[in-house]
Amino acid sequence: LMVIRDENRQVVASGGLIHAANQAIGHLFGGGTLSSHRQQGLYKYLVALRAELLWRRGGRWLVVDAGEESWPILQALGFLELARVSFWSLAF
Repeated sequence: LMVIRDENRQVVASGGLIHAANQAIGHLFGGGTLSSHRQQGLYKYLVALRAELLWRRGGRWLVVDAGEESWPILQALGFLELARVSFWSLAF
């Protein structure tokens, strides 16, 4: 998990990367920025940092479960939509 802190050491943005050794695919998760710190490029920076880390570890592909707010940013960074996921719950 990577975090960005403000001058008071409060976490204002974070994001994680799951990448198993010797695997080509990494998974970005948990990316987010506090609303008070948006529009500063922190989310983009964390995506780029995690992508670079994956590349240095030998990975080549990133998978992201992106929400409505993240998707336009990821598209602007060059990510392509390959599939959509639907969540279902079973009512008992």
